[in-house]
Amino acid sequence: MINGRSLDLEAVDAAGIETLAGYTDSVGGALSVAAATILNGDITAPDIALVRASGRAWAMLGILRALPFQIQDNKSFSVTGAATQGFNGLSVQEMEIQLKSLTDAMRLFTIDEFAKAGARPASRHVYTILAQNKLGGLHLKALEKAGGSPFRMHEYECGNLKKLSVLTLYHLFQKP
Repeated sequence: MINGRSLDLEAVDAAGIETLAGYTDSVGGALSVAAATILNGDITAPDIALVRASGRAWAMLGILRALPFQIQDNKSFSVTGAATQGFNGLSVQEMEIQLKSLTDAMRLFTIDEFAKAGARPASRHVYTILAQNKLGGLHLKALEKAGGSPFRMHEYECGNLKKLSVLTLYHLFQKP
């Protein structure tokens, strides 16, 4: 995770989906596996695959949601810095057009990874880690309502009460 996060401090020449996928695996995937291992020391290989996919998806979704803020703050470092340099002064529509292929790839990657993480885990402890999938689903709905634009998805985000309700229902009714 430390090696993955070191990319946040370096200028990255290319921020394609492969770079982002590697980054999300080393950051989000590794963090989810570490958390699952702490909760259940003898976690199975299939469960590791589930939580790693969930962590990758959560991290990719976080990057996608953070794009507008990175551009606003004129971030020239991190894995998305190369893709967002020189965007100051552009309209939202111009930025959406320039980033469309990358944001579409990020959205599809996130959906695919959440689908991989949708299988039933063997350990009940893994359900705790997979709860982020429920929140991720809410964020993906907001992204879809915004036409795939991370610049407009905040308009469609649900409130904290809805998020809390979704997580509560998940923990009450998910059975290992």
